[in-house]
Amino acid sequence: MKKILIFILLLASFSLFGCSKSSHFTKTIFVFDTTVTINLYEGNESNLEDIVDILNYYNKLTDAYHTYDGITNIKSINDSIKRGSTEIELEISNDLASILNIPKDIDTFFHNALKIDETIMLGIGDLTNIWKDAISKKVLPDEDTITQIVQDIIDGKYNYDITSSATRHILTVGEDSKVEFDLGAITKGYVATIIHNYLVEKDIKKYMIDLGQSTILVGEKENGKGFNVLVNGTNYVLKNVKNSFIGTASILEQKTIINDKTYHHIIDPATGYPTATYDTVVVVTPMLSIDKTDLLSTYLMINPDAINLFNGANLDYDYHIHFFKDGKLVGGVMTL
Repeated sequence: MKKILIFILLLASFSLFGCSKSSHFTKTIFVFDTTVTINLYEGNESNLEDIVDILNYYNKLTDAYHTYDGITNIKSINDSIKRGSTEIELEISNDLASILNIPKDIDTFFHNALKIDETIMLGIGDLTNIWKDAISKKVLPDEDTITQIVQDIIDGKYNYDITSSATRHILTVGEDSKVEFDLGAITKGYVATIIHNYLVEKDIKKYMIDLGQSTILVGEKENGKGFNVLVNGTNYVLKNVKNSFIGTASILEQKTIINDKTYHHIIDPATGYPTATYDTVVVVTPMLSIDKTDLLSTYLMINPDAINLFNGANLDYDYHIHFFKDGKLVGGVMTL
């Protein structure tokens, strides 16, 4: 998922927070298949490099296409699963275990807060890759292949389990497992949490970090106001956003038209086909549990009844959720 948030900044980036006397440290790097821009208005060069190190580390850890010496990452895990026909157990790092456990956390959130039983899946990478290839080649995938994958999902062949002790984390997949991990819906939100926690530890309150699809805004301008954020492809502006995290799911950047119908990369595992309910879902939350925000925006893109899910929900912090179709706001949820 590509970036769909464009920041309306009437002042130069040097004065984003009204801190003309403060130092400004900035850097742009390419990780997670997107351009990430770091702007610090407090701190120093060392803090900037620490954030770059965090981004590079998690980029390697979650990479599904390359392996790296001395690290068990998503690519090496996927390769090991493909080579085995019996139950497989793999030791993984605490960091990777934490990421792969997030679906369980958000499933609990769905059940307890929204009173629904849903399952978030990170192991259906082959289905995701089929549609990425279809978008690239502008050719629909084989219908029988999609049907079989959906049946395999129902049969539990894409499930996995993680058991943890004080010293080890073991990933287990069953016999003839079809699991192939794709962490695109979750990685940047998780890394945003790591970076935010780092900056809290360093007592850095003024910064903006753009992670492509997911953007953190922390601090406020000198006059106490926040930022105005234009949602790309629309005329809709999120006003006075501050001390918040914005997670976005959108079809605008990765889509194609085949036989006069639009297809994209956000897939409903219940059907095996791209969802057609919304074009864009934007979730704005304060700096609490932000690692779930990206995954929540993706789930809400898929669910046709998403607008109604939050009626009467028992939430412990604010959600501001915006649903768009054909470039227009079709609904919003604000929980206080």
